[in-house]
Amino acid sequence: MSNNHYHDSITALRFDEHRAKWLSVVSTCLVSMGLFGLADQPHAERQHCDPEILGSVAIKGGARSLVARDERLYIASSFVGLQIIDISQTDDLSVVGAIAWPDGEANGLQVIGDIAYVAAGKTGLQVVDVSDVHRLITTSHLQLPFPAVGIVVKGDYAYIAASEAGVCIVDISQPRDPRLITIIDTPDFAMAITIKNDIAYVANGDSGLQMIDISDVENPRILSSLNTPDIAVDVAVQANTAYVDAVSPGKIYTVDISRTSAPRILGVHDVTHNYINGVDISSELVFVASGRGVVVLQQAPDGHNLVELTTLSPTSHVQGVSADGDIVYVGGLDRITLYNVSACRTIVDGR
Repeated sequence: MSNNHYHDSITALRFDEHRAKWLSVVSTCLVSMGLFGLADQPHAERQHCDPEILGSVAIKGGARSLVARDERLYIASSFVGLQIIDISQTDDLSVVGAIAWPDGEANGLQVIGDIAYVAAGKTGLQVVDVSDVHRLITTSHLQLPFPAVGIVVKGDYAYIAASEAGVCIVDISQPRDPRLITIIDTPDFAMAITIKNDIAYVANGDSGLQMIDISDVENPRILSSLNTPDIAVDVAVQANTAYVDAVSPGKIYTVDISRTSAPRILGVHDVTHNYINGVDISSELVFVASGRGVVVLQQAPDGHNLVELTTLSPTSHVQGVSADGDIVYVGGLDRITLYNVSACRTIVDGR
């Protein structure tokens, strides 16, 4: 892999072009769903619930990824690195810690014990000691061939969606000395990753959803691929179902993954807004970050469709969402807002 300035410039340009394409509101260059032979499923009857706003706090640089742990909310901020919010009192939220690095970019985040692992764009993997939230320390970092945009940690390994490089598997058994084990060359751009058991599910841009056997970290193998007619940018998994966010325009695909060798699309739901930035799941509720708000959905009784319950609409443009039980954390460009969605849970339980 060349490291000269020309190569870096081209890499950055291609990455920015893909990101711009994914987040474009107007998308006339992609083929419509019908031309792929997959018609949109009819929307199930819409219901409604009224979540409660618990509190909010101003932040800097946006919030692409959010993780709640032990009365702290950790935020991967688009332009200023890692920020930490004290959420012990939801009506009195405050930023208690922050750390940045060259370029400032932070896209994905996992927190294990006192260590935060950050997918930090062009600066690769950043490993941060968060034992003292008032004095965050970068203990190590690992440069990757292409920008790091998503991360999940399992055991002694970090699995990093590294855009054009594919998925990088990193040994983090010694957090002060992370080591790259192997790279899984996926088609197109690896944008997000999640893991269930020994299977990694990768949202892979134009190539849709990739399923990878990671039972042998030194010899991972792609099990199957599922083309989503739209560009896959995020994925969340629960039981035997994957929810795949796709853009141009914004859609969420419900995918049966009970057979990893033969995944199949069960249904597709048009998100109310034009594009989407992320997805999370809490029990039977699905939360889709979609620019102007977070769309709250539930699985319809037919198991194929999704039903919209409400939209969480903070004052700040939405970049990310994280759900923890009945509490939903909504990350915007300049503000974090907390919601209690137990009212929506009542609808699900009583359907």
